[in-house]
Amino acid sequence: MKNIAATLVLFVCAALSAVSPTAAYQAEPITIGIVPPDAETLELAPIASGLERPTYLTDAGDGSGRLFVTELTGKIRIIENGVLLDEPFLDLTDYLYEGVHADYPLYGVMSMAFHPDFEHNGQFFVAYDGLLGASFITRFTVSADNPNVADLNSAEHVLFVEQMVQLESIHHGDQITFGPDGYLYYSIGDGGWDEGLFPDPLNNAQNTHRLKGKILRLDVDSVRPYAIPPDNPFANEVWQYGLRNAWRFSFDRATGDLYIGDVGHYDREEINFLPAGVSGQNFGWSYYEGTLENETNTPQLRSAMLPLVPQPENAIMPIQEYTHDDGCSVTGGYVYRGSGIPSLQGIYLYSDYCSGNIWGAYRDAAGEWRTTLFFDLQQNIVSFGEDEYGELYVLNYGGDVIKLQALIPAA
Repeated sequence: MKNIAATLVLFVCAALSAVSPTAAYQAEPITIGIVPPDAETLELAPIASGLERPTYLTDAGDGSGRLFVTELTGKIRIIENGVLLDEPFLDLTDYLYEGVHADYPLYGVMSMAFHPDFEHNGQFFVAYDGLLGASFITRFTVSADNPNVADLNSAEHVLFVEQMVQLESIHHGDQITFGPDGYLYYSIGDGGWDEGLFPDPLNNAQNTHRLKGKILRLDVDSVRPYAIPPDNPFANEVWQYGLRNAWRFSFDRATGDLYIGDVGHYDREEINFLPAGVSGQNFGWSYYEGTLENETNTPQLRSAMLPLVPQPENAIMPIQEYTHDDGCSVTGGYVYRGSGIPSLQGIYLYSDYCSGNIWGAYRDAAGEWRTTLFFDLQQNIVSFGEDEYGELYVLNYGGDVIKLQALIPAA
């Protein structure tokens, strides 16, 4: 595939300097002056195969070193000591939507997150499409008798968001993760359509009174099922808005900074960035796709039923975008903070589902965002994963888990 920008200067939004953090999280300063490693010093080593349409990988944070992989079709699998266990950790097959899109890769089990105190309370959370295609976050606990098996009967629904699957809407619930502040974050798509002139016809993404097209922030500890954190910017669940389909997002474990891979429509794929603690920001969809103004947002194409989307003020522009000459669906990743590849420290890894390219974004000595191409896999890269030691993994839709590591020269 075409190399988009080895050393392409990325877009930086000047408006970031004007926003103030709202959280008390004390972040380390962002690293600048990074020199990326030569791609020939890195390798991708398969560690597991045979998974059924994997969607997400994470760890329990309990010191066990286990990796947990969600499968779109309903199961959560464990990789322990390099071995994919036969018995699933949890099987939600009977709880998933079985409508006309049962085989569509945007319906099923999307992700999971372990409670920061999982080692003591045994709680974890799963995001999936359940009955009637609605998006769920559900709380579970691990079995008292077997740490490799969850208690299905412990299920407690935390959040339920209706979806219009009968009208072929897409972009439902995507990812859940706990932030450095201990709150649960949830990215949810705009609920619009993949094809057609009006991909977000109800303008969900720009409406801060609706949950779709957002990243939500929930307090799952104060009360059941959840509470609204007191410093959420709109006095509801919404934390960030103006997103089309933030399929994968992550916090830099060293700085607390936020990186978002927002899947585009016809023209652009984008990576967005916010410093630690900044909330209430608008990423511009559906007025903007990347840095482009949406060409369908015109009086000639709109009507009273579908009014014009007003231009948002102070919209956050992406730090990186690429056209569909270089892919079709961005897969956000993580900032590398492991110990196995010192030369990769501070570099944000991301990919594309169609091209299989894996890029690294970083800031040079002048503080400008740049990117470099590390791999051209020509695989359907659906997600990255991070273990409790900060090492990174790549998941392809064919069922493989691959570890990013330093290449050891042959003796």
